[in-house]
Amino acid sequence: MNKYIWCSYRNWSFNILEGIQDLKDWKLELIITTKDCLYDFSELEKITKIVRVNIREKQKPFARNTEVFKQILEIKPDTIFYNGWSWFIPSDVLRLCPNVVLHPGKLPKDRGGSPIQNQIINGEQWTYANIVQMTEELDSGPIYCKEIMSLKGEVDDVWARMVTTGIKLTREYLKGISEGVLKPIPQPKETPTAYKRVTKKQSQIDFDMSAEKIYNVVRAMNETDTTRMCILVI
Repeated sequence: MNKYIWCSYRNWSFNILEGIQDLKDWKLELIITTKDCLYDFSELEKITKIVRVNIREKQKPFARNTEVFKQILEIKPDTIFYNGWSWFIPSDVLRLCPNVVLHPGKLPKDRGGSPIQNQIINGEQWTYANIVQMTEELDSGPIYCKEIMSLKGEVDDVWARMVTTGIKLTREYLKGISEGVLKPIPQPKETPTAYKRVTKKQSQIDFDMSAEKIYNVVRAMNETDTTRMCILVI
């Protein structure tokens, strides 16, 4: 039986996790999340252990001398997922097994934070959902598998597609590595670009913008309170 660990604090990531629980040859051994994560774990906690970490402590939660690191060593996972995780993972953990993340972007373009929102604001119509091997350099690792995905419609619609595509890719990834036939492919040798997380300032609307630009800003920010903070400049 293959074993995996799921590390996240985002609802869409846990929706993907729930969508793969019928796999017979993979066992979810541990969920690592944040202390303030509000996801309803009532079903998942029936089948696995859930550990909450305080990412604001000086000691990093995955450091070698922590309980989390010791638990990971004891489990000896075949892979670890970090979909939507926002903090650094030390090399001690990255070396244990394939550590992967589901990242939307035309890699090596679109690395970094809030990639879906940033691409929508930029007027992108489509992207790839990629399962990427994590390295010490953000979103720069080789790609195990990917699939094209539309960025049209409201941002909640896009996230729904991300979940559906993520379930399909995750199943493909787990099947491939359990059979030993799936190898990651290096990203194309192009000049990379990286985003920073979207901010309130990016929700500002200027009437000098085109109607399309205003629409993209509003729909990209519609999943957060920043929508109510749009500044209209006449």
